[in-house]
Amino acid sequence: MARIKKVKTTAEKIQEVEALIASKKAELADLENTLAALKEEKKQEDLLVLYNQIQESGLTIDQALELLK
Repeated sequence: MARIKKVKTTAEKIQEVEALIASKKAELADLENTLAALKEEKKQEDLLVLYNQIQESGLTIDQALELLK
């Protein structure tokens, strides 16, 4: 036998859409936090590479900064 599909009211449809929007907003917030953390991690990696290059060159940080000006 075929099931009879319940017809949803407009109010029920609104609730479903609102719940979906809330879920997507939470997902977006999580993704934004992940992105911020990854950007900070990349920044730290780049700083470490830069610091190591300066150390290997024998320059002080002040000397390297002066060269960049």
